[in-house]
Amino acid sequence: MAELSLAELSKKFAKRHPEAGTPRYKKLVSKIENGEEFELTNGKTKILFYATPAIKRNFERGNLTALKGNKRLFKDMNDRIVRIDELEKTAEFGGGGGSGAGSDITELVESAQCLYCALVFYVLKRPMKLDEIITPAQFERTKQYIDVSENFDNMVNKLPEDWVKSSILGANMLYSKYRGKQYIFHRGSSKVDIIENAFKALNRKEKAFGDLNKWSPADMYMISRNFGVNKLNDEETLKGLNGTMMHMYLSKDCVGVSLKKMERRAQYSEVNLVESKGSKGAVSYKGMTIKANERSTIYDSMDIYIKYGPGLKERIQFRSFGTGDGLTGYQSEVKGETANQGKASLGPVSYIFKQHCNIILPTSADVAGKVRRDDESICKGIYDMAKDLGVNNLPPYDEHKVRYQQQELKWRYSKYLGLLILTHLDAQTNDTKDKIVKDIYYYASSKSSFSAVYAKIEG
Repeated sequence: MAELSLAELSKKFAKRHPEAGTPRYKKLVSKIENGEEFELTNGKTKILFYATPAIKRNFERGNLTALKGNKRLFKDMNDRIVRIDELEKTAEFGGGGGSGAGSDITELVESAQCLYCALVFYVLKRPMKLDEIITPAQFERTKQYIDVSENFDNMVNKLPEDWVKSSILGANMLYSKYRGKQYIFHRGSSKVDIIENAFKALNRKEKAFGDLNKWSPADMYMISRNFGVNKLNDEETLKGLNGTMMHMYLSKDCVGVSLKKMERRAQYSEVNLVESKGSKGAVSYKGMTIKANERSTIYDSMDIYIKYGPGLKERIQFRSFGTGDGLTGYQSEVKGETANQGKASLGPVSYIFKQHCNIILPTSADVAGKVRRDDESICKGIYDMAKDLGVNNLPPYDEHKVRYQQQELKWRYSKYLGLLILTHLDAQTNDTKDKIVKDIYYYASSKSSFSAVYAKIEG
């Protein structure tokens, strides 16, 4: 939390603020005169009064230097002293906190992007300057063009300055791409609910995705005025749903937009519309790694890797990320040259195999159960699959059984699933291998062929 201070009250509001150029202390004077509540750093709110007549005169005259060194400036309705550093530096006093602007401001910034889009598309009808002053009347005119979940006053007055700039940059970019279309800008609206619920109903049957954002990470939707999205409820498969989403996107009648913070510029891209690329070229199957090097053994690590690019670090790691005995949390993690790209759990990986080659992988619970029961099929399966995949320096099977029993349950669980995935992958044609690897890679960053199309704006 940030505390209010006399130094902050001496500053003037930023140029784009409705009270631009006005000293901030006048906002405090106005709130006291009107009996409005102040937010405190402890989360409470209070109506305040000046502690003394002299303090009242100095605030009203703007003579804040006379108050320097004195923090006991106010009192509450019970005549208890309230220090100035007990007051929260909310957005109305130039801060980034306050109601609707705490540590998680997702709803606020996503809704505000809709507000600034409406300003640019309908009120200004041109790109907005970063320091442009917007009047209360102009903000008021945006209401008919937005359908969002955040409080209107919060969007206008409590959006932190850095997010105001980001919203302007984003609105200008979308205007450059979609000017001329008549949109309502949606966040958390009933139409967004229809889109998301259509996906959830189908995903419950097909079990393709672990969460909505892997299908579409759209934070807001631009939907043509009077355009209905109920047709999505008629789809019976995710493939059909994606086809309808694609049709609506290409006609520019329903455009989902993923938002990232923009600081100096806005970049625009379209995802799941054209093939994405890895950091060093098109993603495809480039081989597998079962052990670290020729001299190591399968017992040295529980991981396996699938290579998707020419870079040494361009590979997909498979292993258990579960806690405790580790017989859960099996998933893949896409590695890159500079950073990890995202994860895909066993469920989506199994879905991808089923769609491309009609192979159904066992569930995590099935494999975990066999490992806990010490089912020999796990021990033998690891050995046979490693041998078939060409692993060198495997010991005789009797020695393998001894080595197997020396490993933790997590290793047995992870190694079996990893080798099973590689075995099934190795049996496919090169074209199918490429498709499987691409979809695992793209799924981890919400770009798989089973995901919906969307636009992305970022810095």
